[in-house]
Amino acid sequence: MMGETQYLMVVAFDISDNKKRRKITKFLLARGTRVQRSVFECKGNHAFRKKLMDYFSDFYDDGDNIRMYTLPVDAEVISQGEIMEDELEDFYIL
Repeated sequence: MMGETQYLMVVAFDISDNKKRRKITKFLLARGTRVQRSVFECKGNHAFRKKLMDYFSDFYDDGDNIRMYTLPVDAEVISQGEIMEDELEDFYIL
């Protein structure tokens, strides 16, 4: 839908089960950028955000945590430290 509001979604998770954690990681790698081991940035609209939350609902058990922060797509992001290898594909050095 043209003109639909886009958001920057920051997803952070702490999942104890290795198999579930790998599935969430694979799912998010296909849809966003890994910025830390269990933190991803994705861009999308409200429908995309709902899709993410629906997918996550099958993965957490007692003691697990999945958090999503929805920000304006043009939110200022300040980063210090090393860039994750997955993040490098979004950068071009001229």
